[in-house]
Amino acid sequence: LDQLHDLSAHLQSIREEEQTRLAREVHDELGQSLTGLQLGLTWLGEKLDPHQHRLQEKVTALLAILGATIQSVQRISAVLRPAMLDDLGLIAAMEWQARVFENHTGIPCAFSSNIGNIEPDRARATAVFRILQESLTNVARHAGATKVTVAFRRIERVLVLVVQDDGKGIAGNVLSDHRSLGLIGMRERVHEFGGNITISCPPDGGTVVTARIPLPNAGQA
Repeated sequence: LDQLHDLSAHLQSIREEEQTRLAREVHDELGQSLTGLQLGLTWLGEKLDPHQHRLQEKVTALLAILGATIQSVQRISAVLRPAMLDDLGLIAAMEWQARVFENHTGIPCAFSSNIGNIEPDRARATAVFRILQESLTNVARHAGATKVTVAFRRIERVLVLVVQDDGKGIAGNVLSDHRSLGLIGMRERVHEFGGNITISCPPDGGTVVTARIPLPNAGQA
């Protein structure tokens, strides 16, 4: 069993590295090429005779398509690996994810943290962020919630992430279903660090996802 957990953690690490590489390529290479096309079309539109209405309309339509495509590239790149997770840190990335969720679903998502300037190592930061992503995805797809709260805390030597919604709750058979890959993935992410994750349904409704990830002891990597 331990070997299976080790293999799962290794595969998770490889996948994250590959997604990081793909995110950079999508953002840098494809994004820059599309931006170059956008600038070229803008220049062309400015050079057209004002009386060439059909050509002006065509350029405008193409610019709109390019603008939407650039936004799609940015969104795909962010899903693969948000640049701010590496550039600005975990808290900024979590705040950004909460706002993205709120904007896409219309469900208010309140985020709070007492971590301050403490930045977890890259592996733990990635685990926390991916668990947050998966939790919010589950809320959007299944919960029927009207609000979500996300709390990220450090309690002594443990990072604690709590994602709570006021939706319809999660059925017990789903929690125990070995085919629930999203839940399995979250459990595997915390297991790598000797942590745990609990999913509960309070009596007043909704679902609470609590992930606990121990920090390394002094002197450990």
